[in-house]
Parts: sequence; C-alpha cells; structure tokens
Amino acid sequence: MQQLDFLKLIPGGNPTILVTTPVESGQRMALANKLMHPLHLQAEQVGYINLDAAPPSLDMMGGEFCLNATRSLVFEMARQKLLFPLDGTDDLFGLAQSSGAEKPLQVRVKNGKALVYPKKSGNSAGSNGVIELSRATGNSAENSAKAETGAITSLDCLVSVEVHVDPDTITEIEPGAILVRLPGISHLLLDESIHRLPEREPSPERNGASAHCSKQTDTNSSEHGNQQKTNGSSERNAQQDNSGASEDKNSPGNDSKTENSAASGWQDAVFRQANVWLDRLGLKNEPACGAIWFRALDVPPGFIAEPGKTVLFREITPVVHVAATQSCILESACGSATLALGIFEAVRQSGGRTNNNTAKLKSGQLFLNVRQPSGQNLRQKVVYSSAPCEYAEEGSATSQPKGASTSPTPCILRCEAEVGGIVRLCASGATFV
Repeated sequence: MQQLDFLKLIPGGNPTILVTTPVESGQRMALANKLMHPLHLQAEQVGYINLDAAPPSLDMMGGEFCLNATRSLVFEMARQKLLFPLDGTDDLFGLAQSSGAEKPLQVRVKNGKALVYPKKSGNSAGSNGVIELSRATGNSAENSAKAETGAITSLDCLVSVEVHVDPDTITEIEPGAILVRLPGISHLLLDESIHRLPEREPSPERNGASAHCSKQTDTNSSEHGNQQKTNGSSERNAQQDNSGASEDKNSPGNDSKTENSAASGWQDAVFRQANVWLDRLGLKNEPACGAIWFRALDVPPGFIAEPGKTVLFREITPVVHVAATQSCILESACGSATLALGIFEAVRQSGGRTNNNTAKLKSGQLFLNVRQPSGQNLRQKVVYSSAPCEYAEEGSATSQPKGASTSPTPCILRCEAEVGGIVRLCASGATFV
C-alpha cells in the first residue's frame, strides 16, 4: 500500500485532486483512477504537482492540459509563498508549467497580497519592482509559514494562455458545431440553439452535479459582475436557481430516488450524444477532448457594461474524455472549455470566419462570464489582435502548417486569454492507495 500526500480543491465547482508526493509517470494513470473513485477521495480529475520545479509544475493524469487544475496549482503556489506582488498592485504574480502547454503560463491571484503576505516582510524590492522573497526554510520558518497559510481556504486564481488562431485552430464542422484545438486538448463546441441537449426532468442535481460514463455521481469574486445569477426565463434556469429548494422533508427517500433516476437517465442521454460526436470526428484518439454544449444567457438585471466594453454571458455543459485513463466525465466545471468558447467568441467579434480566413481582422477585447454546471462562474478576458504570429516548433498547436510558406498569414488572430474564478480548498492530508 502506498501513502500519498494530497490536496483536494474545488476550482469553479470542478473537484480536483493534486498529489504532492512524487509519483513515477508510469504509475500516475492507475493511481488517478483509484483516487477519483467514489469509494476513495472522489474527484473529476487528478494532477501531480512539483512545487520545487522552476517554475512549479503540474502533470495531469493523462498528460492533457487542464486549466482548472492549473488554477488549483496556482492556489497552492500562493499558499506556499511562491507568487509575489508587484509594486502598486494587490495581486500576486508568477509562472507555472502545465502538461499540454508548450511554455510556462503567466498566473496571478486577485487581491492575494493581503492574504498571503499579511505582515510586512522587510525585504526590499528588486530593480524590476518585484519583491524578492525566498521560500521559507528551516523548522521554525516552516511552522510559521504553515500557521500563516493554514487559514487560506479560498483564493481567486487566474491563468493566462496565448492562443495563435490559424486555419487549423477553429473549424466549423457544420452549423453550430465548431471544433477548437488548444494545446493539450480539443473541444467541440455545440450551440444549444441548434444541437439541443436531451430534455431532462426537474432535478436538484442540475446545480453541482457531475457524472462519469459509469453513472457515478458527485456533488458543488467578480471582475465583471459574474457572481450574479441571470434571470433566464427557460425551464433550465428555473431548475438550477431553485435546486435544493424542492426537497420534501415529509417524504425522505422516495422523491430523491425518482430525481436520481431522472438525472441518471438524462446523463446517459448526454453521454450518448457526446460519444456520437467525438467518435464521428475521431477525437478520442487525441490526449483529451470534449463535447461542450453552450448557450447565451440573459444579461443580469441592473448590469450595465462600461462604454466600449463587450461583456457576454454564457452557460456550458461539458463532457470531457481523457484517452490515457479512458475516463469520460460530465464535469461540474471546465476551464479549458471556457477558454475554447472565449477564443471562438473572439474570432466572431473580430469579424473572422472559423475556416481558413486570412483577411485583415479587427483587434479588440471581450469579457465573458461563463456559468458552469456547478452553478459557479468562470470569467474570461480575451485580448485579440490580427498582428502576425510567431510560430512555435513543428507539431505544436501554434506551429505553422506543414508545406506552408514562411509568411505569417496562416495565423489570422493572436488571442491572449485570462481565465479566473474562485478556487476553494476542500481537504488536505495523506491517503492510502
């Protein structure tokens, strides 16, 4: 039996296990499947982190890119004082490395300075304005750090990703079905107004439910006003906003069995539809992929965007498949799906098409608030520009297509996206596998 130190975090409602004990790469997939099981720690995904790496690193269970797990790494980096403030800001900044990402990612914690560094350290700022703090060493320093960070259970963690949109990045398969290829994962975006989700019975599991293909179930800050619930008039909105309020305490068991059965049937129908799409496009052969239904939400009552600021409100239902672990999960939240949706919306806002458009596009920025199945929101800022892109090594998501000329025209849009939201620490300690 093996003992592993771990953290269980909830980024946007997406239960995530981070293993801090070093684990050989060949053991990670099998361990992840055990840790995710409902009779063990139960989660939707598992990552293995190394805080001593430069920069700190995350390796996902199947080698895929996972934005929410990366945000979870950012949470622990902040707790361990591996992120630092810049002069004149209350945020913390740093770099993190993630599987599936071709280079280190810029990360930050919004308003984290007062939480992580509550006392003046006395260290002087370097010439670049970064406060130069080293990680505490020694027993007394370590105990002091634990005392300071032990009370931190929730932080607003953000990850920035640069995506170069070329003709292979976004493809319209058919009206309302758009394939977005990101480093480490591909997502098929399905517009619910065209490709409808199966009808579902009213169920409290609409808020905070996750499901696996094997029918296993699991239940759980604002820069742009994203914590407000929308006033959507659809039945689905009513089901989510009233979730948990319909319990009949006089009939324990009977109603919940009916509701669970209805939820299970709906989840099976969603999986069937997702698998049809993913099999049809051969996406299950890739490290990770998703079928992501999305829809527009009404603007919250009283919300007024700043002049010249584009703010969109969306909702997603993500089904994610990881090839290495053969896991297929109806996730409670998905950061990479949120990112894919933002990139797609940026292309639309820029005036571009989704297939092989090399015309001059508009530059700008947009903000998205994306409600997750958990009921929580992830927010995203995308700055897009039609400036020429520099290509990475051949074979990466931003590499120039084989046989293409040396001209930068295949890259039609450069997108700098930052996705953020609350990450909550749920549990930490040792587990036995």
